[in-house]
Amino acid sequence: KDNSTLVYASSAATYGSLPSPQIIGNELPENPYGYSKYAMDCMASNFLKDNPGLRVVGLRFFNVYGHGEEHKGDQMSVFHKFEKQAKESGVIKVFEGSDKIYRDFIWVGDVCQIIEKFIDVDQTDVWNIGTGKARTFLEIANLYAKKYNAKVEEIPMPDELKLQYQYFTEANIDKLSNTIGEYKFMSIEEYVNGGQA
Repeated sequence: KDNSTLVYASSAATYGSLPSPQIIGNELPENPYGYSKYAMDCMASNFLKDNPGLRVVGLRFFNVYGHGEEHKGDQMSVFHKFEKQAKESGVIKVFEGSDKIYRDFIWVGDVCQIIEKFIDVDQTDVWNIGTGKARTFLEIANLYAKKYNAKVEEIPMPDELKLQYQYFTEANIDKLSNTIGEYKFMSIEEYVNGGQA
């Protein structure tokens, strides 16, 4: 229908291990998941050539975290993994070198508010959805260690992860800010210390 908006989930996995900050138009997916998301971005672009009345908004989510991840098992975010370890054993296990492993973490509540803003955006394109400020795994581990009086222990990274691991993801969010205006993201400190709604 004319004047309809389709909003779909793309992913930062479309960038593979390209240097940060990741910029739209500079993609290099390195696994099937990343390829599938990039294929969707391309399909949406091609579809619009024959359907100019439809607005299609692709949102490349970076590392989304928040409540309700317990069912995800190994795929839950480090926030839940670290908190669970701190509560259950008093020891948070991080990979060696976690002070140099950066991710652009974005709280799911911010993601929901940003999606809501895009319902009224009269544009068709792809946007990065991150905070634009990467933080390290060790920073998060230390926050939970302080909160629960736990220890942080380094463990070796498994060999099978070393070559395919992303060491630095950070969204270039200039385009996002130009589209929805400046946005105040929840910090990892606010989340860990109970500021989440």
